[in-house]
Amino acid sequence: LNAGAIVDPGRVGEVGTLRFENFPVNFNEGSMLRLDLYSAELDAEDNLQYDRLLFAKTGTPEASYNPDLILATTGDGVQLSLNLLPGFAPELEDVFTILSGYSSLTGHFKLADGTELLDGTEFEEDGTLFRINYNNPSVTLTVIPEPGTGGILVLGGLALLGWRRRMLRK
Repeated sequence: LNAGAIVDPGRVGEVGTLRFENFPVNFNEGSMLRLDLYSAELDAEDNLQYDRLLFAKTGTPEASYNPDLILATTGDGVQLSLNLLPGFAPELEDVFTILSGYSSLTGHFKLADGTELLDGTEFEEDGTLFRINYNNPSVTLTVIPEPGTGGILVLGGLALLGWRRRMLRK
């Protein structure tokens, strides 16, 4: 995929899956992967509610193989652009498997501002905090709590526990 190429697995504003079969895929510097996210849950027909790329082998065993995925990391790199669809209401620990099935992965994504999305990088999109992980053979985005949220939850739990103990003593 050459510089300036934009891959959007579904139609703009709609979710979908784009399959690559039997051929290596190379995202060159300046290309973009744009993904629409609605929910990590399956819909009523058991369809995913977010965009993804699926890599697969098809045909006879001797004529097929799982494709390699190469993401350019020089210069502008390959931009990952997320579009959180209207109604997007993430829950903590929601996991979006945005790429899966490749045999090997070289490189990583970047954000529009140049931030490199290395394995484990946390980044924010429209008020939602995500962590990206590159786990062969998949790339996942996980919704994580904002810093400080965990501490607030712990303090609330401790306060409730103290209240409960006081009530039991009475």
